[in-house]
Amino acid sequence: MMFRVFVVKFLFLTNIYSYELPFSTLGNSIIDANGAVVRMRCVNWPGSMETLMPEGLQHNSIDNIVLIIKQMNMTCVRLTYSIDVTRSSNLTVYQSLSRLNLTFALQGFMNNNPSLINSTVSNLFDTVLDTLGKYNILVLFDNHVSKAMWCCSDFDGNGFWGDRYFDVEQWIDGLKFMANKTIDRPYVIAMSLRNELRGVRQNQPDWYHNVVRGILEAISFVNPRLLIVISGLNYDLNLSFIRSLPVQNLVPISIRKKIVYEAHWYSWSYYGLLSDCNHVKVSIENAWGFILESNYSYTAPVWLTEFGTNVDQFQGDDEFIDCVKGFL
Repeated sequence: MMFRVFVVKFLFLTNIYSYELPFSTLGNSIIDANGAVVRMRCVNWPGSMETLMPEGLQHNSIDNIVLIIKQMNMTCVRLTYSIDVTRSSNLTVYQSLSRLNLTFALQGFMNNNPSLINSTVSNLFDTVLDTLGKYNILVLFDNHVSKAMWCCSDFDGNGFWGDRYFDVEQWIDGLKFMANKTIDRPYVIAMSLRNELRGVRQNQPDWYHNVVRGILEAISFVNPRLLIVISGLNYDLNLSFIRSLPVQNLVPISIRKKIVYEAHWYSWSYYGLLSDCNHVKVSIENAWGFILESNYSYTAPVWLTEFGTNVDQFQGDDEFIDCVKGFL
Protein backbone atom coordinates (compact mmCIF):
# COMPACT_ATOMS: atom_id res chain seq x y z
CA MET A 1 0.00 0.00 0.00
CA MET A 2 1.46 3.33 -1.05
CA PHE A 3 0.90 5.11 2.24
CA ARG A 4 2.90 6.41 5.13
CA VAL A 5 1.57 3.97 7.66
CA PHE A 6 1.43 3.76 11.42
CA VAL A 7 1.00 0.06 11.92
CA VAL A 8 0.08 -1.44 15.26
CA LYS A 9 1.25 -4.98 14.59
CA PHE A 10 0.43 -7.08 17.61
CA LEU A 11 -0.74 -10.64 17.63
CA PHE A 12 -2.15 -12.25 20.82
CA LEU A 13 -1.87 -10.88 24.36
CA THR A 14 -0.14 -12.40 27.38
CA ASN A 15 1.81 -11.60 30.53
CA ILE A 16 5.27 -13.19 30.20
CA TYR A 17 6.97 -15.97 28.28
CA SER A 18 6.51 -18.91 30.65
CA TYR A 19 5.34 -21.82 28.52
CA GLU A 20 6.63 -25.34 28.02
CA LEU A 21 7.83 -25.90 24.46
CA PRO A 22 6.98 -27.08 21.84
CA PHE A 23 3.58 -25.65 20.93
CA SER A 24 0.68 -27.27 19.14
CA THR A 25 -3.01 -26.49 18.68
CA LEU A 26 -6.20 -27.65 20.33
CA GLY A 27 -9.42 -26.39 18.80
CA ASN A 28 -9.00 -22.66 18.25
CA SER A 29 -6.12 -22.29 20.72
CA ILE A 30 -2.37 -22.61 20.64
CA ILE A 31 -1.28 -24.74 23.59
CA ASP A 32 2.06 -25.55 25.16
CA ALA A 33 3.48 -29.00 25.87
CA ASN A 34 1.54 -29.13 29.15
CA GLY A 35 -1.76 -28.20 27.54
CA ALA A 36 -1.83 -24.61 28.80
CA VAL A 37 -3.37 -22.07 26.41
CA VAL A 38 -0.65 -19.83 24.97
CA ARG A 39 -1.15 -16.10 24.66
CA MET A 40 1.58 -13.93 23.19
CA ARG A 41 2.23 -10.24 22.88
CA CYS A 42 4.22 -9.72 19.70
CA VAL A 43 5.79 -7.13 17.45
CA ASN A 44 7.01 -7.29 13.85
CA TRP A 45 10.70 -6.93 12.99
CA PRO A 46 11.09 -6.44 9.22
CA GLY A 47 13.97 -8.21 7.52
CA SER A 48 12.70 -8.62 3.98
CA MET A 49 13.86 -5.44 2.25
CA GLU A 50 16.70 -5.02 -0.25
CA THR A 51 19.48 -5.02 2.37
CA LEU A 52 18.69 -8.70 3.07
CA MET A 53 18.90 -8.18 6.83
CA PRO A 54 16.72 -7.22 9.80
CA GLU A 55 16.18 -3.48 9.85
CA GLY A 56 17.43 -0.93 12.37
CA LEU A 57 20.94 -2.26 12.92
CA GLN A 58 22.44 0.98 11.62
CA HIS A 59 20.76 2.74 14.55
CA ASN A 60 21.29 0.36 17.46
CA SER A 61 22.94 -2.88 18.45
CA ILE A 62 21.05 -6.15 18.18
CA ASP A 63 21.13 -6.55 21.95
CA ASN A 64 19.72 -3.09 22.54
CA ILE A 65 16.93 -3.59 20.01
CA VAL A 66 15.93 -6.87 21.64
CA LEU A 67 16.10 -5.23 25.07
CA ILE A 68 13.75 -2.51 23.83
CA ILE A 69 11.36 -5.23 22.67
CA LYS A 70 11.67 -6.86 26.09
CA GLN A 71 11.13 -3.56 27.92
CA MET A 72 7.94 -3.03 25.89
CA ASN A 73 6.73 -6.24 27.56
CA MET A 74 6.62 -8.07 24.24
CA THR A 75 7.05 -11.83 24.35
CA CYS A 76 7.47 -12.66 20.67
CA VAL A 77 8.70 -11.28 17.37
CA ARG A 78 7.44 -11.90 13.86
CA LEU A 79 10.77 -11.78 12.02
CA THR A 80 10.34 -11.37 8.28
CA TYR A 81 12.73 -12.43 5.52
CA SER A 82 12.89 -12.72 1.74
CA ILE A 83 13.75 -15.81 -0.29
CA ASP A 84 16.54 -13.67 -1.78
CA VAL A 85 18.44 -13.88 1.51
CA THR A 86 18.53 -17.67 1.16
CA ARG A 87 19.93 -17.34 -2.37
CA SER A 88 22.56 -14.76 -1.41
CA SER A 89 23.53 -16.31 1.90
CA ASN A 90 27.28 -15.77 1.39
CA LEU A 91 26.88 -12.04 0.80
CA THR A 92 28.36 -10.07 3.70
CA VAL A 93 26.70 -7.19 5.49
CA TYR A 94 29.40 -4.88 4.16
CA GLN A 95 28.84 -6.06 0.59
CA SER A 96 25.07 -5.81 0.86
CA LEU A 97 25.03 -2.23 2.12
CA SER A 98 27.82 -1.17 -0.26
CA ARG A 99 26.09 -2.51 -3.38
CA LEU A 100 23.08 -0.33 -2.53
CA ASN A 101 25.28 2.74 -1.89
CA LEU A 102 23.88 3.02 1.63
CA THR A 103 26.86 4.97 2.94
CA PHE A 104 25.23 6.33 6.09
CA ALA A 105 23.63 2.99 6.92
CA LEU A 106 26.99 1.28 6.47
CA GLN A 107 28.69 3.71 8.84
CA GLY A 108 25.86 3.40 11.33
CA PHE A 109 26.04 -0.38 11.22
CA MET A 110 29.79 -0.30 11.85
CA ASN A 111 29.24 2.05 14.79
CA ASN A 112 26.51 -0.04 16.40
CA ASN A 113 27.37 -3.61 15.37
CA PRO A 114 31.07 -3.51 14.42
CA SER A 115 31.75 -7.20 15.02
CA LEU A 116 29.08 -8.18 12.48
CA ILE A 117 30.06 -6.03 9.51
CA ASN A 118 31.79 -8.96 7.78
CA SER A 119 29.17 -11.47 8.80
CA THR A 120 27.13 -12.99 5.99
CA VAL A 121 23.51 -11.90 5.81
CA SER A 122 22.51 -15.48 6.64
CA ASN A 123 24.69 -15.54 9.75
CA LEU A 124 23.32 -12.15 10.73
CA PHE A 125 19.86 -13.70 10.90
CA ASP A 126 21.40 -16.42 13.10
CA THR A 127 22.75 -13.78 15.45
CA VAL A 128 19.40 -12.00 15.63
CA LEU A 129 17.65 -15.30 16.37
CA ASP A 130 20.23 -16.20 19.04
CA THR A 131 19.80 -12.82 20.70
CA LEU A 132 16.02 -13.13 20.75
CA GLY A 133 16.43 -16.55 22.33
CA LYS A 134 18.87 -15.19 24.90
CA TYR A 135 16.16 -12.85 26.15
CA ASN A 136 13.41 -15.50 26.04
CA ILE A 137 11.60 -13.94 23.09
CA LEU A 138 9.56 -16.35 20.98
CA VAL A 139 9.84 -16.09 17.19
CA LEU A 140 7.50 -16.49 14.23
CA PHE A 141 9.72 -16.74 11.13
CA ASP A 142 7.77 -15.11 8.30
CA ASN A 143 8.48 -15.51 4.59
CA HIS A 144 7.37 -12.07 3.53
CA VAL A 145 8.45 -11.96 -0.14
CA SER A 146 10.68 -13.76 -2.63
CA LYS A 147 12.43 -10.79 -4.26
CA ALA A 148 13.63 -8.53 -1.46
CA MET A 149 11.51 -5.38 -1.65
CA TRP A 150 8.70 -3.44 -0.05
CA CYS A 151 5.49 -5.41 0.23
CA CYS A 152 3.02 -5.25 -1.43
CA SER A 153 1.14 -4.56 -4.66
CA ASP A 154 -0.81 -6.63 -7.16
CA PHE A 155 1.85 -6.14 -9.83
CA ASP A 156 5.20 -6.45 -8.01
CA GLY A 157 5.89 -9.96 -9.31
CA ASN A 158 5.98 -11.25 -5.73
CA GLY A 159 2.32 -11.97 -5.13
CA PHE A 160 1.51 -15.55 -6.11
CA TRP A 161 3.27 -18.77 -7.02
CA GLY A 162 4.57 -18.57 -10.57
CA ASP A 163 4.78 -14.78 -10.64
CA ARG A 164 7.92 -13.24 -12.14
CA TYR A 165 9.88 -13.29 -8.86
CA PHE A 166 7.93 -16.07 -7.12
CA ASP A 167 9.55 -19.26 -8.35
CA VAL A 168 7.97 -22.25 -6.61
CA GLU A 169 11.11 -24.39 -6.35
CA GLN A 170 13.20 -21.49 -5.05
CA TRP A 171 10.47 -20.84 -2.49
CA ILE A 172 10.51 -24.48 -1.32
CA ASP A 173 14.31 -24.41 -1.08
CA GLY A 174 14.19 -21.09 0.77
CA LEU A 175 11.69 -22.37 3.33
CA LYS A 176 13.90 -25.41 3.93
CA PHE A 177 16.98 -23.20 4.28
CA MET A 178 15.33 -21.06 6.95
CA ALA A 179 13.62 -24.01 8.65
CA ASN A 180 17.06 -25.51 9.24
CA LYS A 181 17.85 -22.45 11.37
CA THR A 182 15.00 -23.39 13.71
CA ILE A 183 16.05 -26.96 14.52
CA ASP A 184 18.32 -26.10 17.47
CA ARG A 185 16.36 -22.98 18.41
CA PRO A 186 13.20 -24.21 20.18
CA TYR A 187 12.04 -20.65 20.87
CA VAL A 188 11.39 -20.30 17.12
CA ILE A 189 7.91 -21.69 17.51
CA ALA A 190 6.41 -21.12 14.05
CA MET A 191 7.09 -20.46 10.39
CA SER A 192 4.72 -18.92 7.90
CA LEU A 193 4.39 -20.25 4.38
CA ARG A 194 4.00 -16.82 2.79
CA ASN A 195 2.80 -13.33 3.59
CA GLU A 196 -0.08 -11.65 1.69
CA LEU A 197 -0.73 -13.83 -1.35
CA ARG A 198 -2.36 -11.62 -3.99
CA GLY A 199 -2.55 -10.50 -7.60
CA VAL A 200 -4.39 -11.32 -10.79
CA ARG A 201 -3.06 -14.90 -10.90
CA GLN A 202 -4.26 -15.96 -7.46
CA ASN A 203 -6.59 -18.95 -7.45
CA GLN A 204 -7.69 -21.63 -5.03
CA PRO A 205 -6.39 -24.79 -6.80
CA ASP A 206 -2.83 -23.46 -6.92
CA TRP A 207 -3.21 -22.15 -3.38
CA TYR A 208 -4.07 -25.59 -2.02
CA HIS A 209 -1.41 -27.34 -4.09
CA ASN A 210 1.43 -25.08 -2.99
CA VAL A 211 0.32 -24.72 0.62
CA VAL A 212 0.43 -28.49 0.98
CA ARG A 213 3.81 -28.64 -0.79
CA GLY A 214 5.24 -25.99 1.53
CA ILE A 215 4.05 -27.92 4.55
CA LEU A 216 5.05 -31.44 3.51
CA GLU A 217 8.20 -30.74 1.50
CA ALA A 218 9.65 -27.87 3.51
CA ILE A 219 8.56 -26.77 6.97
CA SER A 220 7.27 -30.01 8.51
CA PHE A 221 9.81 -32.05 6.55
CA VAL A 222 12.70 -30.14 8.12
CA ASN A 223 11.25 -29.43 11.56
CA PRO A 224 7.98 -31.13 12.54
CA ARG A 225 8.03 -29.27 15.86
CA LEU A 226 7.04 -25.96 14.24
CA LEU A 227 3.61 -24.41 14.03
CA ILE A 228 2.75 -23.70 10.39
CA VAL A 229 1.14 -20.32 9.77
CA ILE A 230 -1.02 -20.19 6.63
CA SER A 231 -2.30 -17.05 4.92
CA GLY A 232 -5.26 -16.95 2.55
CA LEU A 233 -5.84 -14.87 -0.56
CA ASN A 234 -6.22 -11.15 -1.30
CA TYR A 235 -3.52 -9.81 1.04
CA ASP A 236 -4.38 -12.20 3.90
CA LEU A 237 -7.95 -10.91 3.95
CA ASN A 238 -9.79 -13.98 2.69
CA LEU A 239 -9.85 -17.53 4.01
CA SER A 240 -13.55 -18.09 3.38
CA PHE A 241 -12.92 -21.04 1.05
CA ILE A 242 -11.39 -23.26 3.73
CA ARG A 243 -14.84 -23.64 5.27
CA SER A 244 -15.52 -26.28 2.62
CA LEU A 245 -11.96 -27.67 2.36
CA PRO A 246 -9.67 -26.94 5.32
CA VAL A 247 -5.97 -27.59 4.99
CA GLN A 248 -6.26 -29.94 7.96
CA ASN A 249 -8.05 -32.41 5.66
CA LEU A 250 -5.10 -32.51 3.26
CA VAL A 251 -2.22 -33.28 5.64
CA PRO A 252 -1.36 -36.21 7.94
CA ILE A 253 -3.00 -36.30 11.36
CA SER A 254 0.33 -35.54 13.06
CA ILE A 255 0.54 -32.21 11.22
CA ARG A 256 -3.06 -31.11 11.77
CA LYS A 257 -2.29 -30.03 15.33
CA LYS A 258 0.37 -27.66 13.94
CA ILE A 259 -1.92 -25.71 11.58
CA VAL A 260 -2.54 -22.03 12.35
CA TYR A 261 -4.21 -19.61 9.95
CA GLU A 262 -3.29 -15.94 9.75
CA ALA A 263 -5.19 -12.79 8.85
CA HIS A 264 -4.50 -9.09 8.30
CA TRP A 265 -6.80 -6.17 9.06
CA TYR A 266 -6.05 -2.57 8.12
CA SER A 267 -8.33 0.44 8.20
CA TRP A 268 -8.43 0.34 4.38
CA SER A 269 -9.11 -3.41 4.16
CA TYR A 270 -12.21 -4.35 2.22
CA TYR A 271 -14.34 -5.36 5.17
CA GLY A 272 -16.79 -2.45 5.00
CA LEU A 273 -17.19 1.11 6.27
CA LEU A 274 -15.59 1.65 9.67
CA SER A 275 -18.62 3.72 10.66
CA ASP A 276 -20.60 0.47 10.60
CA CYS A 277 -18.53 -1.81 12.80
CA ASN A 278 -21.27 -4.42 13.04
CA HIS A 279 -21.18 -4.85 9.27
CA VAL A 280 -17.37 -5.05 9.37
CA LYS A 281 -17.56 -7.77 12.01
CA VAL A 282 -19.95 -9.79 9.85
CA SER A 283 -17.55 -9.44 6.90
CA ILE A 284 -14.65 -10.64 9.02
CA GLU A 285 -16.66 -13.56 10.35
CA ASN A 286 -17.30 -14.63 6.77
CA ALA A 287 -13.68 -14.04 5.70
CA TRP A 288 -11.82 -15.77 8.53
CA GLY A 289 -13.53 -15.32 11.89
CA PHE A 290 -15.56 -18.50 11.38
CA ILE A 291 -12.36 -20.53 11.71
CA LEU A 292 -12.51 -19.91 15.46
CA GLU A 293 -15.85 -21.71 15.76
CA SER A 294 -15.56 -24.85 17.86
CA ASN A 295 -15.72 -28.45 16.74
CA TYR A 296 -15.56 -28.10 12.96
CA SER A 297 -13.05 -29.69 10.61
CA TYR A 298 -11.73 -26.19 9.83
CA THR A 299 -11.46 -25.08 13.47
CA ALA A 300 -8.01 -23.69 14.24
CA PRO A 301 -6.29 -20.70 15.82
CA VAL A 302 -6.21 -17.49 13.76
CA TRP A 303 -3.14 -15.30 14.22
CA LEU A 304 -3.82 -11.62 13.47
CA THR A 305 -0.26 -10.90 12.38
CA GLU A 306 -0.86 -7.37 11.11
CA PHE A 307 -3.34 -4.61 11.76
CA GLY A 308 -2.99 -0.86 11.52
CA THR A 309 -4.03 2.45 10.05
CA ASN A 310 -2.74 5.35 7.94
CA VAL A 311 -1.12 8.21 9.88
CA ASP A 312 -1.87 10.66 7.05
CA GLN A 313 -5.61 10.21 7.50
CA PHE A 314 -6.52 10.35 11.16
CA GLN A 315 -10.24 10.57 10.58
CA GLY A 316 -11.82 7.26 11.47
CA ASP A 317 -8.78 5.89 13.30
CA ASP A 318 -10.63 5.68 16.61
CA GLU A 319 -13.47 3.84 14.91
CA PHE A 320 -11.01 1.35 13.44
CA ILE A 321 -9.19 0.66 16.70
CA ASP A 322 -12.48 0.38 18.61
CA CYS A 323 -13.80 -2.05 16.00
CA VAL A 324 -10.67 -4.22 16.22
CA LYS A 325 -10.83 -4.27 20.01
CA GLY A 326 -14.53 -5.05 19.91
CA PHE A 327 -13.98 -8.01 17.62
CA LEU A 328 -11.00 -9.44 19.48
